[in-house]
Amino acid sequence: MFLSLRTLLVTTLSCWLLDKAHAGWRLDTSCNLYANDIRTSWSSALDNSKAVIALQKNPYFLKAAGYLMPLIYVLNAIMRHAKIIEFYSEELSPILNLLLEDDVIVYCDMSRFETKAVKVNGRTQTVHYDKVRNVDWPHGEYGEFAWQGCSGLGFPQFVFAASIVYGGGKPDQMQLCHWYLNWIISKKFKDSTSVKPAWLENVLPETEEVLLNLHKTKMDLRTGMLLDIKIGHELTHLTRAGQSIDVYTNDPVYADGWNYCINNAAQGNEVAENLAMLGAAADMIQEDEVMPDLAGNIVPLSLNAKMAKMAKRAAGFVREGGGGGDGG
Repeated sequence: MFLSLRTLLVTTLSCWLLDKAHAGWRLDTSCNLYANDIRTSWSSALDNSKAVIALQKNPYFLKAAGYLMPLIYVLNAIMRHAKIIEFYSEELSPILNLLLEDDVIVYCDMSRFETKAVKVNGRTQTVHYDKVRNVDWPHGEYGEFAWQGCSGLGFPQFVFAASIVYGGGKPDQMQLCHWYLNWIISKKFKDSTSVKPAWLENVLPETEEVLLNLHKTKMDLRTGMLLDIKIGHELTHLTRAGQSIDVYTNDPVYADGWNYCINNAAQGNEVAENLAMLGAAADMIQEDEVMPDLAGNIVPLSLNAKMAKMAKRAAGFVREGGGGGDGG
């Protein structure tokens, strides 16, 4: 059947739009002050995911992955990182955003919310209403904990960022907490061995104490508080990446970092921090020829030959019997 040029163009554009719909991210104007740093860190987070894909059969990578999750589930984690690359690589321009809906919008302050008291089943409840998107901040105990931690100064609630999945065709939201952005930007330390790493400057003493207690390993000092790791963590929470989970303990402070990952390795392919650390480890192996050991030390690959041989045997198991599905 013959198609006119106009029909062909319209059909092609329509198919392209359908393919592109819900395939991108956008910075809200509240992030203008931090835009360059966020874009750089976002790109680094994507590089970490790309390293996971590139090294999926590498014995050193598989050894590191084995610390963070059962090896039979590594394929599931790899697929989650592949989804991040597929759906969260493209930043939508303002013009393109008029035609397409975002997959996720990144916010850097919380001024769009209005806090008010409402009646729910006859009881008064505090809600935080997003006047721009016409949705509420998540309700419940964790929702309020995250609100207080993100809107405050990092103490006593301790939250760096929060990802919100509303469903129903609404874009996900990634909320970068303002207190965190205020002191992490421009403190992109690497391999800090000081007692007081650079990222502890200009932070409340109470928060500093918590951070020092949580981040004691070499792996933490290298990666633990960097913006690219936090973005990588939050990306795994989003709809397209399979909605990873956080694991909470009785500790009043929300923990993260290498030891947290080791403690939650049994379900590590579903835990956001483990998935983010997997990306960090992959990038270290690929770019710097070093890797973490179980204790969170960073060791050269050349000293890891025995572990590599063990992981290579495990790699055969993953290729032959490894499954796990998409996890989404």
